[in-house]
Amino acid sequence: AYNFLPPGAKKDNQHTAELPASTFTCVGLDLERLFVRRNVKAKEEAAKKKGSNNKGVGSKYKFDAAFVGSNSTQFMTPAFFDSLADHGVIVAETIKFVVDASDEAKTAFNGKIRDLCRNAGTVPPTDASSPSTTPSQKNGWFQDNALTEQLHTNVVPLKKREVAATVGQARADLRYASPYQLVFKKGKQ
Repeated sequence: AYNFLPPGAKKDNQHTAELPASTFTCVGLDLERLFVRRNVKAKEEAAKKKGSNNKGVGSKYKFDAAFVGSNSTQFMTPAFFDSLADHGVIVAETIKFVVDASDEAKTAFNGKIRDLCRNAGTVPPTDASSPSTTPSQKNGWFQDNALTEQLHTNVVPLKKREVAATVGQARADLRYASPYQLVFKKGKQ
């Protein structure tokens, strides 16, 4: 047994997990095919019910939430974003705990995740010579700072120093304060 209770803890502690009615989808290697197929099904169902109140139509084919590990960001494709419900949430893992990554690489990785999400569902300018260098927003995904902070509520706060931090201590403090997960919701910022 590797998960020992701390010294002094009662030995008869029991916990029963209570989860809401949920469906978890575990996927093999063909993830893109799953996303495309679910999106086609959602569109077919919406077309069948055309003319009626379409609110929520196709929602059984859309994911309410997705967790993307730091080694799976390459799967954040247009089909991935299309497979999420409008009220959906994306939790993306950062590379905070990757020892070999430099601070600059970690910051760049977080920025790339934000860019992928922000640009999801955007329409590029129709004319390449257009003065606008940024795509027009359709329905990107933006970081929800309140939910991101809520994920990090149990992180032990840094101890206050009585003297000024050294350069190494300041760098360590910044690393410690960086998030290990980012939360995104659909909409316009």
